[in-house]
Amino acid sequence: MVSHPYLFGSLAIGVAALASVAAAPRYIRRSAWTAALLSAPFTLVSLDYGAYWHPSRLGGLRLGLEDLLLSVASGVFLWSLPAGWSSGLVQLQMDWAVMLRRYAAVTLAGAVMVGIFRGLGANPSLALTVTMAAVSLGILVLHASYWRLAMAGSMAYLTLYLAILKCSWSAFPEFLSAWNWAGLCGVTVLGIPLEEIGWAAGYGAVWPLIMAYALQARTEPAGEKRNYFDREPDEGALS
Repeated sequence: MVSHPYLFGSLAIGVAALASVAAAPRYIRRSAWTAALLSAPFTLVSLDYGAYWHPSRLGGLRLGLEDLLLSVASGVFLWSLPAGWSSGLVQLQMDWAVMLRRYAAVTLAGAVMVGIFRGLGANPSLALTVTMAAVSLGILVLHASYWRLAMAGSMAYLTLYLAILKCSWSAFPEFLSAWNWAGLCGVTVLGIPLEEIGWAAGYGAVWPLIMAYALQARTEPAGEKRNYFDREPDEGALS
């Protein structure tokens, strides 16, 4: 663990993910495994980040267990917490055909955008951040009521990720050398690169939106209040 601060940080997010699932309403907990499954392929994004950072991974691999753990834990956290606490969701649909079709469409569109930006010379962090913003905007155009998901996810993940990052740097000073500081924009907030802040805020917003879109989530009318902890979704919803 001492020589693998990336693993430490990924495990810390994993603990937060488990806590978010435990605290969520039951019908949201039942969909957490879906978030884990759909977020796993995002592990591959790390393959394009070799010039951005080069953390120590178990086995010295280019893509390791830490990347998978970070992707899955973040995906579960960013679904269970926003959906369970502040989104106003009342129904989720587990229609595999629709879910996979929507998921594939969004991820393919995102991959194409990243490829275009990278082809134009943008660095990996900027390309991914701009793409996440574009995908978020696209989903919100179709489902404006999801804005609470995006806000809750962005604020929650920004707080969690940056806190864990600062703790990791304090506990493992050598972890700072994992970033290619010369290739960053040079702007920092509380010592944290703007690129890291943009990634955390962007992923925090886009992932719960992707999940809600894929699961055909319905939301309550504005102003309607419900007790999420004592209710179940309508008949035909996710089981």
